[in-house]
Amino acid sequence: MASPNDVKKKGIDYSCSFVETNGRIDCCNSKYKKGEPSCVFCTICNEPKPVNNDTIKQGPCRHIYCEECIVNYVRERIKETLTQVKCPVSDCKEQILINEYFVPPEFMNQWMDTVREAEALFSCDIIECPYMDCEGYLIDDKRGFSIRTCPKCLDKFLW
Repeated sequence: MASPNDVKKKGIDYSCSFVETNGRIDCCNSKYKKGEPSCVFCTICNEPKPVNNDTIKQGPCRHIYCEECIVNYVRERIKETLTQVKCPVSDCKEQILINEYFVPPEFMNQWMDTVREAEALFSCDIIECPYMDCEGYLIDDKRGFSIRTCPKCLDKFLW
């Protein structure tokens, strides 16, 4: 059996690691050459993952992630209230399109709320609740009403 060093000497540029599965040793590589690789490596955790696994995700930049890693990564970005999520590979500038492919449905709703809130904050005039013990805000809809109601504390005030 050829070692990874023998493969490099022959001019084929791909990394290879050996994985034991049920007493059988397979070579895992991450580049598609002649024949199919037995696994790919998640660019977040660097663990080998079977190619035919439904939990492998690929970004628009062609970086490969295991589902667990990319869901956790996107979930953390959503918690940080980011509306755009960059590929987790440090030198990659591609944005990950947030959809059901990368995020479970329960997080899609949370992310959509974050996006709507960000759009409202950046596209409209924001009125902060004047009451000291309230951190609520509302959007000035430009309809000219002088009495406003804070959606958080439900107190009314003149604007």
